[in-house]
Amino acid sequence: MNNSPGISLHNFAVSISSHDSGHDGPERYGYSPFIAQYFDSHNSETHQHDEPGRVVRVDRNLVLTAVGSGILHLPYPLDDGIPVTGDWVWIGPNRGGDRQITGILPRRSELSRKRAFEDSSGAQVLAANMDVVGVVDGEGSDLVLVPLAVGEAAVPCQACQQCVRLGDGLLR
Repeated sequence: MNNSPGISLHNFAVSISSHDSGHDGPERYGYSPFIAQYFDSHNSETHQHDEPGRVVRVDRNLVLTAVGSGILHLPYPLDDGIPVTGDWVWIGPNRGGDRQITGILPRRSELSRKRAFEDSSGAQVLAANMDVVGVVDGEGSDLVLVPLAVGEAAVPCQACQQCVRLGDGLLR
């Protein structure tokens, strides 16, 4: 793996320990004491009894969301925007008593591209809240890395099947 100079992936290791936020989150999907504090800092009376979740996949009509007790298939939120994979969300009851996404926390980072099939310069967000973005390059391909809009909180890196370190210190 080729990291930027001076950046170690070990800096991004997160220890899972108890945090007294009153919320159990999906630890397997990155919920940690740091994320618990992030939820606490974005808590309001509206979300006082809601639970934290993380968007795992977004389909045409459902949002696959991880919570502390498992995976939920939820409808799109009615009034809080469209979530993307990686978003941290609040899960609470709707008027009928079923669970729904009641809020989307601000994104710390996002991976985006120009919207497909449009002439506008608008961005399509593909994923959110990443710590590391990896680009996989097959052996012998002529992949040209284009700049990725990953924000300040993510570190881009390139992975390949076989790498050879050349005299100039670069991996090929």
